[in-house]
Order: sequence, then structure tokens, then C-alpha cells
Amino acid sequence: MKTKTTTLVLGLAMALALAGCPEEEENFPAEMCEVMAEGTTHDLTANADAASAPELSITENHADGHVNVITGLSDAEATHVAFTPDEDGELVLFADVEGVVTDLLEDGTSIGLDAGSANAECEAEIPEHWHLEDLTGGTTYALVLGPTATTELNLVIAHHEGDHEHD
Repeated sequence: MKTKTTTLVLGLAMALALAGCPEEEENFPAEMCEVMAEGTTHDLTANADAASAPELSITENHADGHVNVITGLSDAEATHVAFTPDEDGELVLFADVEGVVTDLLEDGTSIGLDAGSANAECEAEIPEHWHLEDLTGGTTYALVLGPTATTELNLVIAHHEGDHEHD
């Protein structure tokens, strides 16, 4: 009996070793903190005309994260940057300054933007983020920025990965 039990235990151990251990669960909010701090920067100048707004670079994964550094913001009028998702679904937008992103446009028409919330993993670095749901791939959307006295804004826009809680 002892030999059968030992054989079963060794067999089970070997099967688990061959199958591999489950990977550590990724923490999407924490990864976006890393992207905001260390991602590749892309400089853009916001435009008063939404139709000719520069395109944000979308982060596909945190290992290749893109931080869009936006200048050209105005305290006299709203400015714009755009993005075009490659597929239907959800993107998540992260901003390093609260209160600058004020609306979302589709074909020049406001489709609204829910109130943003801080990224719980790094509230000081990302005081506001939004889940942009039900986006249509190939459609260009524009973010309305300001008016604001802020002179520079860092934005990360990424494909949503996993679930996380909101306060």
C-alpha cells in the first residue's frame, strides 16, 4: 500500500510540474502606474479643432506602454486629442492631472464622460481614470481638454485587462 501511495504522490507531483504553476495574476491598475512613470513618451500638441486633433498612442500592453505628453492646452478654450480603437470594446484612460479631461466626442458630438476616479494603486500619479466602454473599432473619438490653466497633461490609454474594484 505504501508503494502505491508513494507512486500516486510522485505521479501527481510530476503532473503538476509538467503542467506548470499558474502565473501570478496581473494587477492592471498597478501596471498602468508603471506605464505612467516609465512608459515611452509621445509628444502631442492639442488642437482647438476636434476634427484635426492629433492621435493618441494606445498602449497594447504594459511592457510597451505609451505616455502621451499633451501640450498646447488653453485656459481660454477647450482643446482636443483623438484616438481610434482598432477593435470594438473598452479602453481605459488614465490622466496625471485631475479635471482636465472634460468630455468625449464621437463624430464631433458629445457622448458624455462619466466622472473619473483615482487609480487606487497610485492616486497621486493618476488622480483620474475612466473606462471608455462600448467603443466602435475604426471610429475616431476626441477627448475634450479644458479649458484649463494646466500647461502639460500626461495621458495613457490602454486596452482593458482584467477586473479591478472602484471606490
